[in-house]
Amino acid sequence: MNKRILHLSCHYVFFAAVLLISFCLSGCSCGSSSKEKSYYIGIDPTFYPLGFGKKEKNVYGFTRELLLEMTEHLNARFFVVKANWDNLFEGLEANKYQAVFSARYPYIFMKDKYNYSNIMLNTGYALTVRKNEKARSLEDMQEKLVGYIRGEESINLLEKYPDIIVKIYDSMPLLLADVNNGFLDGALVQVIKGTSFVNNL
Repeated sequence: MNKRILHLSCHYVFFAAVLLISFCLSGCSCGSSSKEKSYYIGIDPTFYPLGFGKKEKNVYGFTRELLLEMTEHLNARFFVVKANWDNLFEGLEANKYQAVFSARYPYIFMKDKYNYSNIMLNTGYALTVRKNEKARSLEDMQEKLVGYIRGEESINLLEKYPDIIVKIYDSMPLLLADVNNGFLDGALVQVIKGTSFVNNL
């Protein structure tokens, strides 16, 4: 039996309103009914592995507000159950809740096991270039030097463009400083974390 995942994107960069999806959990109908249904939603407030830092509370608040909006539009009530990132899916398997907010990459083996909603928040990766550059996508970066942070899943996107020359960094400030100083043609960075640095350059 498949479980429902309310998905925080760590892969794509676009927004799709969860209110527009058919939020029907395993064996449950979400159609209009005089009796209000209750659902428990597992959530890791740290949203590992995204690492929002000081913005963690903002994202957590966003998910709570989203559930309140869904309550008004659907004949259902949603209760948040906090869980650690390393046992979030164990709680789903044990039926402690019927769905989870997850920031984990939706690998094929996970898609075979879980149902994913549309992506609900822009948390993916974006190409960052100097302001006067014409490049707007990875397609424009063929045979150019693009940096990324070691260990991040941005490498999954870069591997789709074998003509891009890549350089690994351990620090986002150093990575973006090298873009700003012209040592790199661009960088692939996580949107929310990267925005704070870009605004200061």
